[in-house]
Amino acid sequence: MLGYFVVNHSVKLTPGQQFFYYIRLGYWDDALKMLERDVQLLTLHDDFPSTFRWTVLDHALGQARTDIIDILRNEYGISGRVHANLMNTFIYHQRWDLLFYALDHEFYAVNTLNMGYTLLDIVNYYHLSEAAALLRQNYDAKTANQLEENLISKKEIVKKLPTPKEQDTALMFNAAEYDDWAEVFSYLDKGCYVNAQHPSHDDKWVLLQYAFKHKNKDAFLALLIDHHADFDKIQFQSFEERIEYLTFKFDCLKVEGTQFSMPPLDLCESSMGIRWLHPENDPIEPFKNKTAMTVVNPIGHGRPRK
Repeated sequence: MLGYFVVNHSVKLTPGQQFFYYIRLGYWDDALKMLERDVQLLTLHDDFPSTFRWTVLDHALGQARTDIIDILRNEYGISGRVHANLMNTFIYHQRWDLLFYALDHEFYAVNTLNMGYTLLDIVNYYHLSEAAALLRQNYDAKTANQLEENLISKKEIVKKLPTPKEQDTALMFNAAEYDDWAEVFSYLDKGCYVNAQHPSHDDKWVLLQYAFKHKNKDAFLALLIDHHADFDKIQFQSFEERIEYLTFKFDCLKVEGTQFSMPPLDLCESSMGIRWLHPENDPIEPFKNKTAMTVVNPIGHGRPRK
């Protein structure tokens, strides 16, 4: 992924330079042998001009050598963060496997500011909408502007409200407005009411309404199944919006895929409530002639936990 220059062998290299020379060429067996003799090599940075002072971890990830990373973690306890420019390179070359590997193993914080920009800013710059959606949904990624606005708005919210419970509820809805469901669920875990109505919203929205607004299926299912949110609290401005909501709701509980052990839910249009679906029932469309309902993934797969 990174172009390296040829080393002049007439120049005597220090152990650290020799170590990184092997690594740049992909000679990991030789590098690991040096590491066995001197573990302090792990603390060094590569001073070669084109490498941005990379560490061993940077080089291993840049070469997609996750097997080497496993050795470094298991035998030497290596940890830390990879270089921001490496993550930017993954985005440019669309190496999402390596980018998500780094995020999953906490080698990089998704909302780190680098030259004033986050990973989501860079992904948006290249118009990579699918990757942006994954970063927002799975890693709670934000743009630099969202981070700044969220910090300012939080201070203003806390300043205006007298009690901690009112502050937590307001901050919970503020997080829902920004599609920040990890934070929303943290406030629910602290005791905030899942069916509370937004005190500052003209239509007194509930959390389910924000999940629908952002078309966030994982958050919608988490509110419904984990936190027992009430369908009847949702309000609609028009018949078209109600139809759009019903389509979204059915899409969240698709009827094809793997069988889930829990009895599936049949969403009733008339009551906006739920009931168990039994084979003797005559299900409403689009479930005609179905004797069992399944979901695409087991409920809880790939969505925020409470």
